[in-house]
Amino acid sequence: MSDATVGIVGAGITGLALTHHLAERGVDSVAFEAEAEAGGVIRSVERDGRVLEVGPQRIRKTPGVAALVESAGLVDDLIEVEESLPLYVYADGRLREAPFDRSTFLRTDLLSWPGKLRFLAEPLTSAGDPDETAGALFERKFGTEGYRNFVGPLYGGIYGSDPAHMPARYALAGLLEREAEAGSLLTAFRQRVGGGRSFPPISFDDGMQSLPRALADAHADRVRLDTPVTAIREEGGAGTASADGRYVVETPDDAVTVDHVVVTTRGDVAAELLAPLAPSAQALRDLRRAAELRPDGTLAITMEPAQQLWVEKLRQGSGAEALERAATEVLGRSPAGISLEQTSKGNGRTEGPARPNREQALSRARQDPLVRSLFNRFGAVVLDGQPVDPEDGSDRGPQATDPA
Repeated sequence: MSDATVGIVGAGITGLALTHHLAERGVDSVAFEAEAEAGGVIRSVERDGRVLEVGPQRIRKTPGVAALVESAGLVDDLIEVEESLPLYVYADGRLREAPFDRSTFLRTDLLSWPGKLRFLAEPLTSAGDPDETAGALFERKFGTEGYRNFVGPLYGGIYGSDPAHMPARYALAGLLEREAEAGSLLTAFRQRVGGGRSFPPISFDDGMQSLPRALADAHADRVRLDTPVTAIREEGGAGTASADGRYVVETPDDAVTVDHVVVTTRGDVAAELLAPLAPSAQALRDLRRAAELRPDGTLAITMEPAQQLWVEKLRQGSGAEALERAATEVLGRSPAGISLEQTSKGNGRTEGPARPNREQALSRARQDPLVRSLFNRFGAVVLDGQPVDPEDGSDRGPQATDPA
């Protein structure tokens, strides 16, 4: 077992920038990356002599980014883009110009005329909700075509993520604040798009991944590629942390003891790793394991292993509100209803119904304050396919029968 001051999980641009700044300050660190290459969501590939960006397509040359580029020795490889150049979206089989001014908006065929009118009707929609996903918010505000052809590709290209899986509370915090001030997301959107233009967009001759690759090479003694982190635990085991509160970062090859841990991975990966250390992360992990968001918008939750989450964790928090918030953050959207199931989904297998039988479970569910809270919040609660209405104490639909 080796020691380091800071353990960093993930060698994307965030983890590598942290590695670089810690090295500048003489702080010992080690970054672990599960993939064979550094970069995280930043991925550049070459096809037929052209560079394609799988992740983010560009970044702004802010002072911080410019300093990283210089430190990585990539100044000569830098491509600084003229702001006057048009931006194109590949839609319906060809490239179409993205509209950032009135004249382009009028002439572009990226949006149909009905789509343009729907886009301009955004001020008539209700304000953005932080509990929505970015994708759901954009589609509701700008229409399906405006989201699919313009806003979605724009934001997805900037962040290298699917807006349908980006919680608006975090991904659009600044934009929502601007909407509250401007009274319109369209106005806020135009301000947001133009707000960063004092810093030009940039890329590199060999693509965006050139920057994380160069940083990883510059700090090769601090970056361990192809080394997934399997667990993070307190030194000495749960509840027996050492006096100085150190942590052990475990990998398939060894374990490293550190004073501080920084996790820069996706939220679901972070929840898995942090679950033993943080109850909130454990709740999110359990929800992801036990819940499934179905195409009709219903959140299906198995009674096992979700029992602890469904009853204990939610009772300790804000009940149905906590469930909706967790579902939105982990699963990508607010559920339209709740489906509780007695079957087990462990190891990908579906086992037979658990005891007690469904009639007994329905009876208990109708008396459960949490089920009433779920019903009041979502308007639909189903147990093993049987709708439950706690308000009148009856089931809506055919009576459930014991399969035995």
